[in-house]
Amino acid sequence: MATIFYSWQSDLPNATNRTLIQKCLKAAVLAINNPNLEIEIKVDQDTQGLSGSPDIAQSLFEKIDNSEIFVCDISIINFDQGKRKIPNPNVLIELGYAAKALGWENVICIYNTAFGAIEDLPFDIKQRRILTYSLSEGEDKNSTKKTLENSLKSSINRILDAGEPKLKRELSTIFNDINPDIIQLVKTGKKAISINVNFLHTSELHKHIRNKHFKKVIEMTPNRNTLGNNTCYNGGLNDIGPGQLDGYDFTFKGEW
Repeated sequence: MATIFYSWQSDLPNATNRTLIQKCLKAAVLAINNPNLEIEIKVDQDTQGLSGSPDIAQSLFEKIDNSEIFVCDISIINFDQGKRKIPNPNVLIELGYAAKALGWENVICIYNTAFGAIEDLPFDIKQRRILTYSLSEGEDKNSTKKTLENSLKSSINRILDAGEPKLKRELSTIFNDINPDIIQLVKTGKKAISINVNFLHTSELHKHIRNKHFKKVIEMTPNRNTLGNNTCYNGGLNDIGPGQLDGYDFTFKGEW
């Protein structure tokens, strides 16, 4: 499951911004999702799905941490006030957090030029690639909606095709969450890589990563040869009897 977190603002008309972008984003995801897709995509936002009275700011940051893609509306909200023009401050805070947590390569900034020029944006944002459209209140939105939907679909596909940043973060999370003890995971029966875990059956690691939907970024094939008498425990190799562990070849795309 891949999650897209949508950071919206309600200062501008819903019909031109919040609701329009939300509908286009969901339509783009629907067009991308299909039975053959190895990673199912969903859209999340605000405190949707959370029960009780959660800490809103902390909840949003946690949702961003657990997302693959961050989409935000950085349109100018005070275009008619004669003051220094700014996007919604809350969106900017979430954008800054997402840039650090996910990386700019996994961020999609959307901007409605009907409410301001690109030059009105803060310097460190206007230098970025920004997905733009123009729609004022009362204008026909059909053509704009279709264009924005296609642009979002292309941007999301580019991020999914790249994939590597998410792989690095998820591998770190998987390895660190299993157990704090350091052992050696035998790779193809001979070479080893260090990971954080108390005791790990290689087939369990294979299942864990597979269930995280990483087929797109990790190639994993069963190794016909067993690890024989060797298993990994607390940093060393110990005899436990033949045939008790099945080996797996793990091929990682890119450095990590």
